[in-house]
Amino acid sequence: MLNHLLKLMKYELKCTYRSFGLVYVVILAASFFLTPNSDGSQAAMILAMIYGIAIGTLVVMIFVTVIRNYYTSMFQKQGYLTQTLPVKSYELISSKLLIAYFWIVVSVLIIIISTFIIAFKANNASFNDILEVIRQLLQATMDRDFWLILGYFIITPLEAILLFYLTMTAVHTKYVRKHRVLIGIALYFVISYAVSYVTDVILSLSSGAFDTAFYQSVSVVQFRSEAQTWMMLGFSAVLAVVYFIGTCYILDHKLEIE
Repeated sequence: MLNHLLKLMKYELKCTYRSFGLVYVVILAASFFLTPNSDGSQAAMILAMIYGIAIGTLVVMIFVTVIRNYYTSMFQKQGYLTQTLPVKSYELISSKLLIAYFWIVVSVLIIIISTFIIAFKANNASFNDILEVIRQLLQATMDRDFWLILGYFIITPLEAILLFYLTMTAVHTKYVRKHRVLIGIALYFVISYAVSYVTDVILSLSSGAFDTAFYQSVSVVQFRSEAQTWMMLGFSAVLAVVYFIGTCYILDHKLEIE
């Protein structure tokens, strides 16, 4: 399984890296040459505009690449070749999911790095200042809030990507013959709304369990907030697993390629 997965991931990288490489270079180059404390010169304005456009382009590219790559490789002409590969459906989904998430992580890191470059230049930061920021970031890993944020950063994108995969796969069955794109979009928003409604219900019920005079101390209120956050992360993880299993089931038993 691992060998198949690595080969699929290598192929996915080859299909997608050209889309991101140039944008990464533009973002880093623009942030490096951008002068935050300039007097509003035309060159600085152009660089700032290029930087902003590159960031916006990167965000759009992540969204488009995740959807387009999955759609073209699974449901168009290329899909016939994909379905003949000697691999399991869960290996296909896993490889696409991991590479999509990889590009999300790299893109976020590129944006963070470029932001730090601009911030350091704006404040004329020295090497010691950079080391101090790194020290503070490492110290932040000891805080429980850091792990909550990290949990959101890991689980939320995976859940969103898998929901896209599920809805795109669900409309390529014998039950949907026409207007597959529109139905897929509608299905995505219906599922998202249902999940949001269930989430609100769970939060409301969990809050009610603490709504007594005894549980109104600051420490318990903070504990309730953290407990609810971890509860929602667990719920998102369960949803991601459900979306993954549902997608694999449809691919194995219900798929119809155009």
